[in-house]
Amino acid sequence: MVLFFFNFLFILFCNKTNNNIYNNKINFNFENNNICPFIKNPRICSFDLSDKFSILYNIKYGLKNLYLKKNIINCDINKLNFKIKHYIIIRFHYKSSDEKLINNGIELFNNFTLKSLENQSNKNFEIILLIHNEINLNHSSIKKLLKIKTNLNIKLIRLKELQSYIDINSKNIDFLITTRIDNDDLIYKDAVKEIQNKCNKNIPLYYNGYDKLITMIGNDIENCYKFYPNYHGIGSMSIFQSLIVNKNKINKLYNIYDLGYHNKGKFKFIDIYKENNLEFKEIYFNINHMEDSSIYVKHEFNLSLKLEKNINWHKTNIKIKKDKKWFRERFGNFI
Repeated sequence: MVLFFFNFLFILFCNKTNNNIYNNKINFNFENNNICPFIKNPRICSFDLSDKFSILYNIKYGLKNLYLKKNIINCDINKLNFKIKHYIIIRFHYKSSDEKLINNGIELFNNFTLKSLENQSNKNFEIILLIHNEINLNHSSIKKLLKIKTNLNIKLIRLKELQSYIDINSKNIDFLITTRIDNDDLIYKDAVKEIQNKCNKNIPLYYNGYDKLITMIGNDIENCYKFYPNYHGIGSMSIFQSLIVNKNKINKLYNIYDLGYHNKGKFKFIDIYKENNLEFKEIYFNINHMEDSSIYVKHEFNLSLKLEKNINWHKTNIKIKKDKKWFRERFGNFI
């Protein structure tokens, strides 16, 4: 009955304001809590009501849904004026200069991660391959990295140069997003789109990690298992996690590597809020429970394939029973 009442009131409001919506910028304010910013030619936008009620409203067709929700609902980023710089930072044996290891890493990157990134529904991002600080750029393996064939934007950066590169190339933006994945793993098709949709002008710093993954032994979709890494809400697997910095509220361009290891992430995240004299809220550190968000590939060069106890820890006994079409549509043409 309460939902019906809210639906009725909101539809009346939408009908009265409909003529203005298409011609002007408009800002909705509920309970003095503006979540959705000024919009030009809006289509879909979401509103948060003091972190309790959320309205998902389609401007053209009217009210779609009114429901309880604990997490922030996000505006459709493609319809907003946010200027976003998104770096997908891939650890490319940055602790080693071993040529054999790097050459195998290149093959794995081409066969897995690159296919996954080329499959993204939103390609508004730049790939950074993070390499060893002391490796010579004339190294044969580095030359192979530079010859990778793709339409995506790829840069090779030494670990010690990462922050300065981000600082120099991220001016005049509203949001900085850094996503951390490995050079042999895959993320789902809408990963970039959905993380960019989480940009919110009222949130200074936002974290998004995942805890329901897939472990694949070798390149074998018949040998895939559910994987639920559990860090008790204080972090997630480094294969796939992102940090969003709102430059209008935080001056320093923190990147996802500033949060440290899996089980340290939340502590450092809270420290950043304290350093900037900002109020931390639990909903800003998000562990996403979406199933099958990424594939954690196990192979001989990440050692854990050889160690039975590590294999068992990195998977459950629940097999993934999907066909090639499902894997290709969700993660790219890696099969």
